[in-house]
Amino acid sequence: MTLLVELNALMAQHAFKPVKKFGQHFLIEEKVIQEIVRTADLNAQDIVLEVGSGTGFLTAALLNHCKVIGIELDNALCNVLNEKFSPEIARNQFTLLRGNALEVEWPSFTKLVGAPPYSISTELVFKLLEREFKCAVLLMQKEFADRVLAFEGLKDYNALSASTQYYCNGMEISRVKPTAFFPRPPMESQLIRLDRKREKLLPPKEFIPFLKTIFRYKNKTLQNALLQSKSFLSRQGFAWASLKDFDEKAKRVPGAREKVFALPASQIARAFTEIKNP
Repeated sequence: MTLLVELNALMAQHAFKPVKKFGQHFLIEEKVIQEIVRTADLNAQDIVLEVGSGTGFLTAALLNHCKVIGIELDNALCNVLNEKFSPEIARNQFTLLRGNALEVEWPSFTKLVGAPPYSISTELVFKLLEREFKCAVLLMQKEFADRVLAFEGLKDYNALSASTQYYCNGMEISRVKPTAFFPRPPMESQLIRLDRKREKLLPPKEFIPFLKTIFRYKNKTLQNALLQSKSFLSRQGFAWASLKDFDEKAKRVPGAREKVFALPASQIARAFTEIKNP
């Protein structure tokens, strides 16, 4: 039985259909599911956080390897998941969290897997980067995946790209055609993997807001972007002997005369450290 046939049976049995406001496009291609699982490189010690467990097709494949904590917002799909993965059937390897993935409290996990809707993708990645994890395997709209993995100098390079670049090593895995989903999305998707860097880095809750602010002025020089961001930085706890002291620091940071969009995240991090320290 194909996954599309199984999906149709589930929709008839549980009286649900894809909900447009949730951005639901159900993955029905077995080969793609297996590629996601292979890319995650799972073992029995892993705990996967699955964002948007949906119909449970991917969930079932993940459970062959490790524990899974699923997050699902749609009540009808929560009922499907509870029935498919009851404690007896799933051997207590599956836990379901009902709610919005951006709002529920994430428990500890080693790897994140999911095909998040476009509407929450940006904030989801930012939330992910604040956590400790080994890797994330994400199936996303191609244009969004391009922004996540963009590097300095590219048009798509933004605060999200720089944040991802600083905290992770990212790679493209494969493109996925719209025919792999029901209903079909309007464009191709991209499977990517993000591996969390292990070296000591700046605290995400301090550095990511800094990046978001600086990239509001991505076409200005770093010096000018810092000067434009002065009031925000002072509210964030940056302290200087005087405004003149700040202006002098902004002139001297590494890459001060370069445009923000041309700077790698590591160089912006050095500027952050020099501006932050008294």
